[in-house]
Amino acid sequence: MIDFTIPFDTVGHVILLHRLSQLSLPGFVINWICSFLSGRGQQCKINGFLSIAIDIGLSIVQGSGTGPTLYIIMKNDLCSISDVSDIFRYADDTTLLVPQHTNVELDVEFQNVKDWAGTNCSKLNLSKTNK
Repeated sequence: MIDFTIPFDTVGHVILLHRLSQLSLPGFVINWICSFLSGRGQQCKINGFLSIAIDIGLSIVQGSGTGPTLYIIMKNDLCSISDVSDIFRYADDTTLLVPQHTNVELDVEFQNVKDWAGTNCSKLNLSKTNK
C-alpha cells in the first residue's frame, strides 16, 4: 500500500496537460480542462486583513466530478518494472503487488515508484506506506 502526501494538491498543471495531450481527446475537451485548471488563486484572511491573491499552478479540485479522473490520468504512466508485478491505481489509492518469486525485487519496484514520484512532483508519505 503506497500513500502519496496530499496527492490532489501536488498535481502540476503542466505535467497533467502534457498527459492529456497524449490521449486521443478532442481539442475542446483539453481546452475545457485547461480552462477549469487555470485562473485559480488563493488568499488568506487574518484578523480581517486579506492577503494579495496568488495564482495556483498546482492541484486539482478533489471534490469536483473531474478531479479523481484527472488524478488517474496523472498517474497513468506509473507502472511496475516486472511483467509479474502489478500496480493498481484508483483515484489517490495505489497498491504495488510484487510476488515472492520475481525477476525484480520489491525494493527495486518501490524505488521505481519513488523515482516516478520525484519526476512528477509527488511525495510519498513513508510513514503511511506499508512494504
